[in-house]
Amino acid sequence: MASLKKINKNILFTIAIPTYKRPELLSEALNSVVNQSYKDNFEIIVVDNCNDINVSKKVDIIVNGFLKIRKIKLYRNESNLGMFGNWNQCLKKAKGKYISILNDDDLLDYRFVENVMLDIRG
Repeated sequence: MASLKKINKNILFTIAIPTYKRPELLSEALNSVVNQSYKDNFEIIVVDNCNDINVSKKVDIIVNGFLKIRKIKLYRNESNLGMFGNWNQCLKKAKGKYISILNDDDLLDYRFVENVMLDIRG
């Protein structure tokens, strides 16, 4: 069976954050991700579904602020794809073998990634 996406062997796990017009909440969500107890072998991506220039600028500023701590990839949809369309974009852009979607208004427990890695590795 052929894979629908190319998996990067160096990235085991992706945390994908779909966002739409909530930069302040995105900041809190990103903070919970970059401050995980486990730091290796996972990527963080943000997929912005808003084409409002003012909101997009705020998202850019927030993501750029976190780049000092951790590499984050920001993708922006050309048009609003709706909630499920944006989730699908998260899945398409993720390079990890395993993917978790973290909504922009949610937070991760400090040991979330560590626990996921323990489960993945058995």
